[in-house]
Amino acid sequence: FYKKHIHLDKVYIENHRGLSAFSDREVKLRLSQGQLSIKGEGFIIKAILPEEILIEGIISSVTYVNE
Repeated sequence: FYKKHIHLDKVYIENHRGLSAFSDREVKLRLSQGQLSIKGEGFIIKAILPEEILIEGIISSVTYVNE
């Protein structure tokens, strides 16, 4: 379990294994080991490819959960 509080307007993630949840306040991505949860507000998916994603919005935290 890892959690980081940040305040950014975009995040670019590579090597994800798919989108497991999306709303304007939370994005959950499957990883090869575990899951990444990004929380904030006003999220928009600007680009999504099989292993890359670009999300814009106010990002308040990024949490990694090793499941």
